[in-house]
Amino acid sequence: MTTATRDQIIIFDTTLRDGEQAPGATMTLNQKIEIASALDCMGVDVIEAGFAAASSGDFQCIEQISQVVKSASVCSLARAKIADITAAGAAIKLALKPRIHTFISTSDLHLKYQFKITPDEALAAIESSVRSARNLCDDVEWSAMDATRSNIDFLARAVEIAINTGARTINIPDTVGYTTPQEYSDLIKALKNKVPNIDKAILSVHCHNDLGLAVANSIAAISAGARQVECTINGIGERAGNAAMEEIIMAIKTRPDQFPVVMNVDPTHIAAVSELVSKASGFIVQKNKAIVGENAFAHESGIHQDGMLKCRETYEIMTPESVGFSGSKLSMGKHSGRAAFRNKLAALNIHVKEDVFAELFKQFKQIGDIQKEISDEDIIALVEGKTSIMQDTICPEKGVIWMDGQFIPWNDAQVPILTHGLHYASAVFEGERAYNGKVFKLHEHNERLHASASILGFTIPYSVAELNSITEELIRRNNLQDAYVRPIAWCGNETMSVASHSCTVHIAIVAWPWKSYFSDENSKTSGLKLMWADWIRPSPSTAPVTAKAAGLYMIGSLSKNKAEQAGFHDALMLDYRGFVAECTGANFFMVKNGVIHTPIADCFLNGITRQTVIAIAKNHHIPVIERHIHPHEVADADEIFITGSAVEVAAVSQIGNHFFEVGAITQAITSAYNKLVRGDDE
Repeated sequence: MTTATRDQIIIFDTTLRDGEQAPGATMTLNQKIEIASALDCMGVDVIEAGFAAASSGDFQCIEQISQVVKSASVCSLARAKIADITAAGAAIKLALKPRIHTFISTSDLHLKYQFKITPDEALAAIESSVRSARNLCDDVEWSAMDATRSNIDFLARAVEIAINTGARTINIPDTVGYTTPQEYSDLIKALKNKVPNIDKAILSVHCHNDLGLAVANSIAAISAGARQVECTINGIGERAGNAAMEEIIMAIKTRPDQFPVVMNVDPTHIAAVSELVSKASGFIVQKNKAIVGENAFAHESGIHQDGMLKCRETYEIMTPESVGFSGSKLSMGKHSGRAAFRNKLAALNIHVKEDVFAELFKQFKQIGDIQKEISDEDIIALVEGKTSIMQDTICPEKGVIWMDGQFIPWNDAQVPILTHGLHYASAVFEGERAYNGKVFKLHEHNERLHASASILGFTIPYSVAELNSITEELIRRNNLQDAYVRPIAWCGNETMSVASHSCTVHIAIVAWPWKSYFSDENSKTSGLKLMWADWIRPSPSTAPVTAKAAGLYMIGSLSKNKAEQAGFHDALMLDYRGFVAECTGANFFMVKNGVIHTPIADCFLNGITRQTVIAIAKNHHIPVIERHIHPHEVADADEIFITGSAVEVAAVSQIGNHFFEVGAITQAITSAYNKLVRGDDE
């Protein structure tokens, strides 16, 4: 049984129970056992392993975790029902320190509308359930669900009955994340004053994060006298999540002046356990997440970097090593100052004269204005004179485009402001690349352009063969060799009705020199950084997913905006079922044990480059499996790459907090594709 002295805080982890209730966070049995073992090694006092009566899978999980955990108490949740409590007792019977956690609501709202019982009936249920649990287990915890919206006098009576009947721990949950720190503190103090036998039990708190106050409320309750805190790794959980264990632990550790208490947990395990839970749940830790986020110990501001170089305590209230990370990171970017740049050059063993340094720093700042983060490779290239601060741009003052049957200067191309395609996205397009003056898969692209228009209900007034010839002539007239080609067709301005069938169909083709979407050398050699997108690909019944239609790229644009603003190259999207779909404009491939896996293209565009890469792989005797891919599988991949006409074939080195090697298969596919598009192979 877990007990506490007055100055000890019991850490109760509910990652495997409440944490797994987060939509999409379901974990396998083996993953749960691995997490439980890690929590046990970390020194967590109580592990709530599941809800035994919820399913046979939960029962089995609790039963197996009970046999694995060596130090922590193993707990099962149970409603105030005999069947639940019996199942909980059976599941934990082999645990060295078993606990049953039973609960019922105490708020008028819940009792009236959810449970449909009177307050007196609730009190009777509390007494009966706690007594039943005590008959099976010495360590019983009782929770007052929705305690923070309960009448204080009724709540005090309920707590007194639970303690009298044998509950050793009394949990006061903020079930819907409604309370505030001062209010919660006052509630804990009120219970300590109103409940005559309160000293016979440990007061516990369990906070949800609906208002972003879960950790603040938990900390306030500790200050008010609570001695058990229920929390989850990374704060995962129902709705907006639970109080984050790592934040609570480090708040207590960092401010002993405010919290003169002790804990059994070893915080140096935090980083590893956080990554383990992220991988198992498929929930990527946001970059700026306190304690465990990628940026938690990263500094870019010049003033902060200067302070860190002189004395790390100037801008770090805890060390990264204290939570299991290897060290702080001085991120080089537009906000970095001279001191940080000078320190980075020294770390790279680069020594230059002061006048050269001044010029390099000037160019460094220019690069920072157009690049989210500046890598060591970028700085080395800058010193060696290999970096250009000029980005590829479209030059409308040069060359011609083709529009509605004629070649015209760029600046002469005009579209009326009331164009239907501009307002209602009645437009389709293609992305094509020319290599050595010849467009790769030109016929296939123009066939798809026609098919997309047909799906949207209009007809392009030029045949595929005519579009092929026009494109070839456009390339010739502009004297282009390596170029990007964008044909686009749209409905005109004859009506402002949502319906487009009365509109004239217009078409234009433009071409310009444009390198690969991710053309910098560092991205090519080191791989791209992706984040998980918030937006999802819709179902075929929701949108015309097989068309390359302008409107379908809205969520891609939003996702890529957020990715670039967060320092990533692109975002990886899920589909409406929760499976991995694609990036914002590129198809997704992962390699595992020598086999290429790619999502089934049933709700996103089956890219021409995607089809080409699959054919290349088969020609190289590399197995390819098209299947539904769960998000959690991505972390276990050996290699990741993405494909598209704009991106070509690009290796991926990072997705969220998970990192990947640019492996042999990715390199082989990239090499073969580059040869094929230039007519050298395949």
